[in-house]
Amino acid sequence: MEKETYNILLNKLRTRLTKQWTKFSEPISPEERLLITLRYFASGNSFKALSYYFLRGPTSNRRIVHETSQVIWELLQPEYMPIPTTNKWIEVENRFYDLWNLPNCIGAVDGKHIMIQCPPRSGSAYYNYKGYYSIVLQGVVDADSMFICIDIGELGRNSDGRVLKESSFGNALAHGNLNLPEPSPLPGEEINFPFYYVGDEAYALTKNFMKPYTRNQLTNERRMLIIVFHVVANQWSVHSEC
Repeated sequence: MEKETYNILLNKLRTRLTKQWTKFSEPISPEERLLITLRYFASGNSFKALSYYFLRGPTSNRRIVHETSQVIWELLQPEYMPIPTTNKWIEVENRFYDLWNLPNCIGAVDGKHIMIQCPPRSGSAYYNYKGYYSIVLQGVVDADSMFICIDIGELGRNSDGRVLKESSFGNALAHGNLNLPEPSPLPGEEINFPFYYVGDEAYALTKNFMKPYTRNQLTNERRMLIIVFHVVANQWSVHSEC
């Protein structure tokens, strides 16, 4: 992170990260709190390892990262990842049509397993089909692989379809609370068609969710649509790993 970017972020968070002085101790400065958190994000080191860099105890580092992360989300989410409006969905659809030739498409959905250590007394709840323990990051991205919505923390053993169903985004989609545009005709057609999201075979086919044909139903014409789905999914995967 460049120094200028760090200062911009610090200025946004400073008020919430400033702690009160007491007669017994000097509070940890907002600058150090943000540095500890960014170091943890960038390196993935343990809190004990961070203690050697900042000369703070592991317990203090854990508390600082937790508190600062919460502040970052609460202050930046409304600005950088607000709940999309109807006009925003229409902008996303226009970009999908221009870039991927997918009319009425307003987002691509997929899940990413984040490796973790097995939590105590959790059994196999976090053990995924890939053979390790994880939580799931589910993302909805636009045509340029930029996040629109995210949901983090589902058990690693759950399928993508289950994660979507249990997420706040999935619940809002099921109950019609996402401010989606009214159905409109596809290019060259007259019948109204609903706006939809795209995902892989792990998801259920619904009114507002499209998925590719299963492999045993493929024809040469259908393969072209499969290629588009996989290109969009690969773009999302590269973006999430970065």
